[in-house]
Amino acid sequence: MFLDHPNIQTEAPKPVKRGDVLLTSQPFVYLVNGTLKSLYCDFCLAKKPAGGLQRCSGCRLEHYCGRQCQAAAWRLHRMECRRLKRVSPRVPPDTARLMAKVILRLQSEGDGITEEIAPNFSRKFKDLMNHYSDIKKDSKRHEHFESLVGVLESFLVGMALPNEAELQGMFGRICVNSFSITDPDLNGVGTGVYLAGSIFDHSCEPNAFVAFDGKKLTCRALVDLPALDWTKIRISYIDVLNQRKERREDLLRRYYFLCDCVRCSRPEWQEEEVGPLRCSNSDCVAPIFIPEAPKENPELKNGPDTIDDMKSETKNPVPNANADDTEKIHPSDEDLSKENINEGKQCDGGGEDIREGESLTVACSKCGAFNPMTPEQLSVYRNVASFCKEQLDLCKDHYYLDLCEKGLEKATGVLHDLNIFLVKLRDAAFEASISLGRWEEASMYGLLNIEGLSHYYGRNHPSLGMVLLKLGKILVYVGRCSEAVGHLARAESILEKSYGTTNPVYTQQLMPMYSQARQEVQEEAERREGGRKKRGALSNTCAGPVR
Repeated sequence: MFLDHPNIQTEAPKPVKRGDVLLTSQPFVYLVNGTLKSLYCDFCLAKKPAGGLQRCSGCRLEHYCGRQCQAAAWRLHRMECRRLKRVSPRVPPDTARLMAKVILRLQSEGDGITEEIAPNFSRKFKDLMNHYSDIKKDSKRHEHFESLVGVLESFLVGMALPNEAELQGMFGRICVNSFSITDPDLNGVGTGVYLAGSIFDHSCEPNAFVAFDGKKLTCRALVDLPALDWTKIRISYIDVLNQRKERREDLLRRYYFLCDCVRCSRPEWQEEEVGPLRCSNSDCVAPIFIPEAPKENPELKNGPDTIDDMKSETKNPVPNANADDTEKIHPSDEDLSKENINEGKQCDGGGEDIREGESLTVACSKCGAFNPMTPEQLSVYRNVASFCKEQLDLCKDHYYLDLCEKGLEKATGVLHDLNIFLVKLRDAAFEASISLGRWEEASMYGLLNIEGLSHYYGRNHPSLGMVLLKLGKILVYVGRCSEAVGHLARAESILEKSYGTTNPVYTQQLMPMYSQARQEVQEEAERREGGRKKRGALSNTCAGPVR
């Protein structure tokens, strides 16, 4: 979704520092995901324990912290409350409700509603791109749109609805501009359309990051910039822990553009394409790349079956990693001894095409060692990679530790630590172990994967910071506080800049745990010091026999 930015007259350029707030935005329309009703306040999105929210006495659907939140929400909710009551017990799907909220707000306040981005620069709802022609050609999304029109006609009965072209424009703007709103635990809890927030284009190597505090969106710089230029600010719409081909297909399917960002255009990221092997020199840690025939550009595919799964179809600052479908291929158990290596083509791993059944030798760029590979070895490597992709695909909607372990068993010793399949498997095993409460295993996978995640996300990316935070919590829980302190300190240096020091992720999640870890380390040091002094005193009094 690349936007056509207007010519913006700004103040004299001044440098932007990493962590600086670029923009804050309040939602034009938003809602709590239908599956989470009664858990989060429908106005402020605060999470409450079961029974901690008060239900609207009219529609019996919306829930609020108390009278203050209900009164603040009433300006818009009053227009839908009686309609929700009339169709009860049926509840319109989330996308239909978002569209209804847009219609009700525009009809009550007019289409002149704006949100300021900078002095003399603001956006209206109609300024958001709607990809009208793309959605018209997207059979799945267009079919879903037509079904939503019927829902709106029965839900907003008695209102003069916009014509079909205008309705499709609204639908398109919601599809390609919605954000998944997350809570302090980074769970997706709602969906919102932000007028100012919609200005940001995508990059798989973003220079800015969007975080949420309740319903408020805040965008901060991830890197130092010479000046604030809105046309060059990029966030990531998707999880970047995927291969280039998968990312581009996902963006084309969901947002109708073929990504040509610096990361998608950079040829040296070979590990994203075919993945590296370990160098045959046991003392060398450099990756060895196997050349592979270039992939074709993905073609535009139909959109998702529904738009109401907002977790997967909206921009999410910290999404889970998923893998695309792959053919089921299992690795062979053939002998890989060097005695069976045939003479083959010598290559530096720089992208030369390899034909079926052809041997090759790849020179290590670091130590210079030659890595001869027979067709059988190449087949085993590619089968291992395919098997890992298969396990990841089976974990697409839920992480299964046993499947991750199967993939890791095949990959360990074959794939390099920077291989994207190995990194993703370890990340999935880390999350699966956490969900099962298997803390020692989780800490092992987390520690093994820090460098891999740093490579793909970058050393200052908030996704890495959140993994370090989780790892630190686990290490504190299992009593390894001295290790935890280092990882939490690194998490603090990342999350302070990406979330800010007032965001609940920083104040409620990170700092209490960081303080606890440091306190326990200090107490342990004092106990050891006290023990040494006590042993020293005993040694002085009992140094030898009494004469």
